[in-house]
Amino acid sequence: MSADADVSEHVGPWTEADYQALPETANRIELVDGALVVSPIANRPHQRLALRLAFALDESAPSHLEVHGELNVRLGRDRILIPDLVVADNPGGTETFVDASHVVLVAEITSPSNAGIDRLLKPQLYAAAGIPHFLRIDLADAADAAPAAVAYRLRGERYEEVRRVEPGQILSLTEPFAAELDLADLAARTRPPAR
Repeated sequence: MSADADVSEHVGPWTEADYQALPETANRIELVDGALVVSPIANRPHQRLALRLAFALDESAPSHLEVHGELNVRLGRDRILIPDLVVADNPGGTETFVDASHVVLVAEITSPSNAGIDRLLKPQLYAAAGIPHFLRIDLADAADAAPAAVAYRLRGERYEEVRRVEPGQILSLTEPFAAELDLADLAARTRPPAR
């Protein structure tokens, strides 16, 4: 049975057990309070930036942290999101899920097709789950334009902006670890030069 048939035949709210029983699919499927959020796999510019960003952060991350690409993050009962990038404090795991209590940073790369979810819904859910740091990178509409970014830190139950960079500026992070990120270089169509 295909994933489409499984989804269309399901009755009532989705649970984590239902979610985990879904067959593999080419779509990104997330679970939010009993509802599935289905989106297609990201385009090449999005994937290029996500991959290169993961490598750049991994080079800067201390050994007690591990950087992952798309990974299931359990935010709470019947809430599972798949951020573009996850930094977790439990390196070496083999599971396909990580609990929010082990996540120190999530990153979302927005584009016009997913901007509403990545700018509004997901930050609220990440904050409610207590994830300390959130990084939003906004891809430009033009293929050759550099991305912009905003870094947030959890304060109480909401994220507060700690750093904003416009296209072409270097993103300097100090938390949860120090990293200098040239987003324009990471997003470029050709591979960045070796350093």
